[in-house]
Formats: sequence, structure tokens, C-alpha cells
Amino acid sequence: MGFIEMTPIQNAAIEPIIEGKDIIGQAQTGTGKTLAFSIPIIERLQKKGRNVEALILCPTRELAVQVSGEMKKLAKYRKLAKLMLGFSFGFPSGVFRSPRPSGR
Repeated sequence: MGFIEMTPIQNAAIEPIIEGKDIIGQAQTGTGKTLAFSIPIIERLQKKGRNVEALILCPTRELAVQVSGEMKKLAKYRKLAKLMLGFSFGFPSGVFRSPRPSGR
């Protein structure tokens, strides 16, 4: 895919995720965040697993399509039981937002 060296977000995120640690990362657009979580997730997937092993939530349909496309490319040569990618429009806007504090 033409990668030469890791970006700072990839350098900070990939190893802890491969080790099974939870992380929170933030970086600007175009810095490789999708690869930073996709590579270790794909590496950790069981080859003959039958259970859900990873769930990626995206705030927009457009981002979900982008992430699924990149993950398909990365997983192309892995012998995985199944890599299922998709998105849903079933939740009303704001369902996952924290409640706003009252005006007190």
C-alpha cells in the first residue's frame, strides 16, 4: 500500500491496541487514524473465530464507508473467518449524547 513510516498517531496507538489495551487518540485529518486502529484490530482477529471481536462506531455514514473501505483493503490477504462491515441509520439523532446540564 506504499507505507514508508508510521505517523505519530500510528506510532502511539498500534502497539497498545495489539496488546489489548484501550486507548483514546486524537489527531488531525489525514494523519492515519483509520490505519492506527484498523491494523491492530485486524491483527488480533481470530482466523476461525465465530464471535464478534471488534466493534467500530462512526459518527457519520460517510466515515463508516471510508473506514470499511480501508479495512477491506488491509484485510484482503488475511485468512479471516469473516470481516463484516456495515452501518445503520436506526438511531435517532442525539441518542448517544450525554444529557446537557440543567440551567442551574
